[in-house]
Amino acid sequence: MPTIAHHLSKNAIIDPTYSSTELSPAPVKIHSDFRWFYPPSAYELFMIERMRQDFIKHKRKVGYPAKFPPPPLHAVYTAEFKSPQELLIHFANPGSYGHSIPTVKAEFNRVEIPVKFIDFFHGKIELNNAGTLKLDVTSGADELPIIGADCNWQIIIDGQITEAEIFDGSEISPHWQELPEFIIEIEANERGYYDIGCEVYGKIECQSDNMVRLTAGESIEEMQNLNPEYDEQDLSMHFVTENKIESNSPLAFRYFKFHGGKVKNVRCRLLFTPLQYRGAFAATEKLTKIWMYSAYTLRLCMHHFLLDGVKRDHVPWAGDLALSIMANAFSFHNAEIVRRTLTLMSAGGNGCGDINAAADFSCYLLICHELYLKYFDDIDYIRKNADKLSQLADYLLSRCDERGFFTKDIVWTVIDWADGEKSAALQGVFYMALKSTAGIFQRLNNENLQKKYSLAAENLKKSIYKNIFDTKSGLFRSNLEGKNEFTRHLNIFAILSDLAEKNDRPAIINALKSNNLPPLGTPFTAALELWALIENGERKFALEKIEKLWGDMLELGATTFFEAFISDEQKKYTEFYGRPFGKSLCHAWASGPVFLLPMIFFGVKVSESTPGEYEYDLLDNCIDSACTVPTSSGQLEFSCIDSKFIQSAL
Repeated sequence: MPTIAHHLSKNAIIDPTYSSTELSPAPVKIHSDFRWFYPPSAYELFMIERMRQDFIKHKRKVGYPAKFPPPPLHAVYTAEFKSPQELLIHFANPGSYGHSIPTVKAEFNRVEIPVKFIDFFHGKIELNNAGTLKLDVTSGADELPIIGADCNWQIIIDGQITEAEIFDGSEISPHWQELPEFIIEIEANERGYYDIGCEVYGKIECQSDNMVRLTAGESIEEMQNLNPEYDEQDLSMHFVTENKIESNSPLAFRYFKFHGGKVKNVRCRLLFTPLQYRGAFAATEKLTKIWMYSAYTLRLCMHHFLLDGVKRDHVPWAGDLALSIMANAFSFHNAEIVRRTLTLMSAGGNGCGDINAAADFSCYLLICHELYLKYFDDIDYIRKNADKLSQLADYLLSRCDERGFFTKDIVWTVIDWADGEKSAALQGVFYMALKSTAGIFQRLNNENLQKKYSLAAENLKKSIYKNIFDTKSGLFRSNLEGKNEFTRHLNIFAILSDLAEKNDRPAIINALKSNNLPPLGTPFTAALELWALIENGERKFALEKIEKLWGDMLELGATTFFEAFISDEQKKYTEFYGRPFGKSLCHAWASGPVFLLPMIFFGVKVSESTPGEYEYDLLDNCIDSACTVPTSSGQLEFSCIDSKFIQSAL
């Protein structure tokens, strides 16, 4: 039910599908009484392949920075039956990419038996007695070898029985289901263009007797662009019927305009994952907006996976995911989409090189698993994937040099969209990854692996202090060669991970608060820096920084927050990658205030000793404010009204 924070934040709602009481928009109703059984990771790999195909189709102007194995084409299902029966089996119905028909071989008690196909995608099997049924299913390249049934199945992969992924049944197999649509009818304003009032994602349609040209964008400037070379999205349209036109692909936009003809009955068919705003925050008008718009930024990037942004890449990134997990935990607390993204990213690390082709993002994947465990307390999922985690950690350790630094076979390191050496910062993320892996295996009661990765982390810490720490300045350098060049990044990671010794932290905190170090390039690393400062008592300073950085984006008219932003460069806020509209103005890694503001005002943070539980304490001289923090077991409510602090748990 809505809380004080929900009520106090109503005026800041920007999401057209906002709901604090139920999933919105309503998810697809399930009518079937069977379930779909998938080989492990098959759903996720198929969905990312669909996204990759769309990426190519829509001619996006960035690379596709992710390598994943292809979806499986073959699976063997087994089930035990205690009595004779007639069994109805459902096979994956095809989507828009093809019409492959599965090849099915059935054996009952090791004797081949016929499958009577009622139609292409439904089969009937008659079992005359009790025994074991085995279905050998092979699909085409554009489909998955999955089955639907009302009984339990196991899957044999490489001769080993493994656990199937199970989805609730529906007439459309889950990997072909689309996001629910939310339809808005809209009229042009007095200037002749359309303004939704907030950033959205979906298709635009209208009625016209002739083909019109569409321009659209996240900003007015992008919408006004008439040079196709500067388009960041596929803005072409096509006739659906004789006089009905729609955009070829879903678009990220707030503003749009038609050129070259008269139109009527303009509609936007917006796509949203069904979510509920379980969390809330309210304080001043500006801070309440910053929280709500940050949550909406994240929400738009929650499709089948937690994605980076809606305009350009549509790619799950392991680094972005680390921040998105925390923001999601404080707002929607949706564990399913985190699991799905972690499953995909883990599959991408199997013989595909670094996650997202970036060394630091391979490290972040380990960090993400521990964050998921801390915030969602899903020990069963972590246990199921423990072998993959230790394999990834060992893979990273195998690429260390004689000093213990992660330096071998490094193709790319992201860290932040900022200039400067990043080799030292990578060691900080690597240290965090080793500590996260040790923490995971401690929770799994695996003492040997916990000690192994704890020792590796401790040895790395010693090497970092020996080779990178500058005793004169009290800061960590930005390079591995001993040159006295300094950036914020490793110093941030050193604070967040407790790499920095207690006596060294004051100098680092003072440096991070000053303007003596080069600025950060993204709200992603800015959020990490503010998190580090909050953890070290600088809550009021962090609040001022949030009001400045995210507040300046609000001043530009933002309803979602940007991929990169430096307050002094407001006039060029849409430029990126050397392109006038290359910047994503709705990027999930800019949603940090969702968890930072509750941390600042109420000291809310996840317990280090008890996953899924939270600690809290009130900010001194707190202004009137309230927040609601969803958890796996309910929700926590905090408020400070007239200097009186109230805490309650539902």
